[in-house]
Amino acid sequence: MALLQEHSYPVPVDDLDRAVDLVGSRWARLDGMRLLFTGGTGFVGTWMVAVLLRAVDRGILRAQASLLTRDPEAFAKRAGGIVSHGSIRLLQGDVLRSGWNADGCSHLVAGATEASAALLKERPRLMLETILDGTRRTLDVAAQTGISRALFLSSGAANGPQSPEISLVQENEFFGPDPLLRKSAYGEGKRAAEMLFALAGSESFSFSVSRMWAFVGPLLLLNTHFAIGNFIGDALAGRTIRILGDGTTVRSYQYAADMAAWNWILLASGRDATAYNVGSDRAVSTRELAEIVSKIGAGAGFEVLGKPDPARRVDVYVPSVDRFVEEFTMAPQTDLETAISRTIAWNRAGGGA
Repeated sequence: MALLQEHSYPVPVDDLDRAVDLVGSRWARLDGMRLLFTGGTGFVGTWMVAVLLRAVDRGILRAQASLLTRDPEAFAKRAGGIVSHGSIRLLQGDVLRSGWNADGCSHLVAGATEASAALLKERPRLMLETILDGTRRTLDVAAQTGISRALFLSSGAANGPQSPEISLVQENEFFGPDPLLRKSAYGEGKRAAEMLFALAGSESFSFSVSRMWAFVGPLLLLNTHFAIGNFIGDALAGRTIRILGDGTTVRSYQYAADMAAWNWILLASGRDATAYNVGSDRAVSTRELAEIVSKIGAGAGFEVLGKPDPARRVDVYVPSVDRFVEEFTMAPQTDLETAISRTIAWNRAGGGA
């Protein structure tokens, strides 16, 4: 493959090339894009930006991207190859405060709130305010600068706790987060932010919503609240994987390269005022997940610390991706075993150092 430009990337190049190819001819709809990206320096944003830059380097499209960040120096240390790219501009600022703008931008990807379990537990009000006030501020900037197309990075949490009678959650199935529970701040915030986009978008720009679920891949933190990250971290360290619950919790995990490609497809071609689940529909219990990770990572096995409670409702969180797959005729995704294997290999090669 002849590249117009060659740069270093924070994630594997072959993953980026696969993601670029998944987007395919839809890149043409984004050619010449001048993008504002809020939340472009976290796990999701870094993957998306890396895929975008790979497409630029391959001569598939022309694009400029402004990444809003509170700490440009910290991001430069984590992803110097992105920061040094000629198509990238770091825009220092806080999504909650004025003092920044996006003059000349034509497109927006809004996703400035990560799913931080620590923040949700310790400061749920701050999380709610970050989602709502940050979305309002971002939409104000979008209106002032004439943005014509946007993608809002929402969450499957906006649908509420999954009913046990539903195996795969479709975009139009809502179960309603309990507004009196502090832990509902994230889901309620995302629901309200989607409404803010609906109100603003009808006036000035078209937009689609990416309801994101759970992911695995290079750059995923291995020491936070993500079970799959913790399991991989344990396997890499030669520790026994410890499941704090009873092992019955059910999740699904999409590979990060697929996630990034799906989000670019939505910005390019998603229907206006429409939400799409972005994730995997392959359900796996935490017990099954621990077994898979331990086997692939040649780990020290796993143990289940919690006791089964027949009276407790099984915690399930798995989306239907039929809407996306059918509308965009997507090929099969990276399977879970391959996704875990590639994540482990990247970390063992020093990618996570």
